[in-house]
Amino acid sequence: MSVRIKGQSFVGFHRTVRKLKGADAMDRITPDLPADLARAYKGGEILPMGWYPMEWYAGLHAAARKTHGAVISRAVGKEAAKEDVNTLYRFILRFFSPETLLKQSGRVFALFCEGGTCQVEASRKGFARIRYANCAGSNRGVWDNVLGGTEAIVEVCGGRAVNAKVVERGNDGDGEMTAEVTWLG
Repeated sequence: MSVRIKGQSFVGFHRTVRKLKGADAMDRITPDLPADLARAYKGGEILPMGWYPMEWYAGLHAAARKTHGAVISRAVGKEAAKEDVNTLYRFILRFFSPETLLKQSGRVFALFCEGGTCQVEASRKGFARIRYANCAGSNRGVWDNVLGGTEAIVEVCGGRAVNAKVVERGNDGDGEMTAEVTWLG
């Protein structure tokens, strides 16, 4: 089974890159998208509840990084996660500590990535080590997006000075990545 990403991630990317880089931000990256993804975007075929190939999501990040710089992936991940939780979830998440929420990373990841896995290898106050695997088709943009989203969620749960970093793999073509997250709070 190939790895698939929930359409909400594509919709959130589109919304957020426009917010961060302007109304024409997606138009500027479209020429660099894989042809099948560009057709799907232009045809309005990307639906929030649909599931799409990881390669499409990686292609979206590669095109955005080419046009807007490498920092765009992490910025989009962080901003999109903030927007997602600022609806119903913000009230609920206020009652979770970062440690409690990060222990649920596998369940949360499964909501957005079908076929990939996420395992918390270590967790204590102010620290977590998380391993993502079985994510064939990923690239550094996808992994930076995950890091940005993780930082945002920890912040919503009260973490301060949050830093998520890749400590193993996590490059273009790596289907796995291990991250460490640190925070104060």
